[in-house]
Amino acid sequence: MTPRPDRGNGRTSWRHKLIVALAYVARIRDRSAGKLVKLAEATAASAGTPLPAPEPPAASLDGVTASLGHFGEWPVWRLEPQGGASRAQTLIYFHGGAYIAQMASFQWTWIATLVRELGCCALVPLYPLAPRGTAALVIPEAADLVAQALAPGAPVSVIGDSAGGGLALAVTQELVRRGGAQPAHLLLIAPWLDATLSDPRSLSIDDPLMTVDSLRWSGRQWAGELDPAEGRVSPLFASMEGLPPVTVFAGTRDILYPDTARLEQRSRDEGLTMAFITMPGLVHGWPVFTFLPEARAALPRIVKIFEGFQ
Repeated sequence: MTPRPDRGNGRTSWRHKLIVALAYVARIRDRSAGKLVKLAEATAASAGTPLPAPEPPAASLDGVTASLGHFGEWPVWRLEPQGGASRAQTLIYFHGGAYIAQMASFQWTWIATLVRELGCCALVPLYPLAPRGTAALVIPEAADLVAQALAPGAPVSVIGDSAGGGLALAVTQELVRRGGAQPAHLLLIAPWLDATLSDPRSLSIDDPLMTVDSLRWSGRQWAGELDPAEGRVSPLFASMEGLPPVTVFAGTRDILYPDTARLEQRSRDEGLTMAFITMPGLVHGWPVFTFLPEARAALPRIVKIFEGFQ
């Protein structure tokens, strides 16, 4: 499949068009590089101190309770419906943010919505951010966290958006390498699969939210001493053998979309159990923006993915 450059002129909602317009007015894309550098500098300066555990915004938790625990030094928030979970399954959500930013309020709203709709609990680990946390350090510990959740035998599914999608895939690949229990399902939302953004087609996409150069810089922070093209950093280049069923959501007005297209081609070539939902003209991470009509329309499909796991 060859992705075409998309400038967002398709049939998108007025709310989506507003996001694009506001992004350009605020010059979010052009300011992203400087913002990422400042975030990375602050994170590097925090080395040796406890990892931060920012609370979920109360406005994002309608009908959901949040309690803070820890896995080693990692803060891990547990979300569950008020009154308790009605399903035994657990979702583990690795958040996006270019491996450098903490969770945003819209991400909390999205995972809380899934918890409420499914009646299950979710674990949200606040993993160490780059450059304090790197792929070589974070992936094994994240795999340990998932393995611990799998140990009782109840269904566990792994979810990630953007950088968290790349981490979710890399963690599941690590679990496959180890052998043993695997997640029931892997859900990737606009995943960052190639930290090098090596596909030249990314340069032709008019993305209002991100730039290739700023993401390549963040990818180098996440890589640490590893080659950014190494499979742990860029899971697109690692083995897909043995993965559980995978569902990927993407939009074509996203500089990460060509990597999703490459993964879809691999899934065809290698006979992998993967499903791809791609929306023309939509921006990066669109299913997580719960205020978008497109995201609300996708929610029942996402919920259905997990309804079979009791």
